[in-house]
Amino acid sequence: MKEPIPLSGPATPAWPKAAYSTSRPLDVRSVRLRSEGRLGEWQNRNAEATIPHCMEQLEVSGVLDNFRRIIGESGAPHRGFVFADSDLYKTIEAVAWEIARSGTTRFDNWLDEVIDLIGKGPGQHGIRHDLDPGRTSGQEVR
Repeated sequence: MKEPIPLSGPATPAWPKAAYSTSRPLDVRSVRLRSEGRLGEWQNRNAEATIPHCMEQLEVSGVLDNFRRIIGESGAPHRGFVFADSDLYKTIEAVAWEIARSGTTRFDNWLDEVIDLIGKGPGQHGIRHDLDPGRTSGQEVR
């Protein structure tokens, strides 16, 4: 059995100094994936199918009704996990990335509606992590 090699100091990644010091993040607008390439096809599928599916599922699963219930625009009972509101925020982020990538205006109306819905919520910045299943319009956030 070999003796372990003694180490001095903390372990760190072995990045070449020249490559490490010259690397800079690229602006999202400075990179384009070819639409016929594998990743470009994936981006197109996200824009054409995945994002619309996610938007539809926010209605089907009750996430948007949970927001509407808090502000008194729905009498529907709470559905889903208490943290399901994060699905809306993740979908908004996906839409924002698609807008930055392609410049599409396809999702503008939906985006305006859900941002308005969030903004109508209680508190200084609208609804955030307060979709308590037992809470209804007018109740204080715990």
